[in-house]
Amino acid sequence: IFLPLFSEAMAQCPTEYEYIGGRCFLFVTSADQVAAEASDTCVFFGGKLAQLDDCRVLGEVSHYLQDNGKKQLVNLI
Repeated sequence: IFLPLFSEAMAQCPTEYEYIGGRCFLFVTSADQVAAEASDTCVFFGGKLAQLDDCRVLGEVSHYLQDNGKKQLVNLI
């Protein structure tokens, strides 16, 4: 399961987050959740469920996943 969490990035991302396309993403792969549950999980971590509605950011996230051994997640975005 691919649950990207993000918060707006100014300087640095929190520990365990990745800075991609001007945002901080946290990839949670240990949960199997529907959208409403995933949204609650994101809020718990202090973020919100990412909406990859910008083609540039979508491309950057896709490249990050491929370059970091997470190719199985690319088909989920």
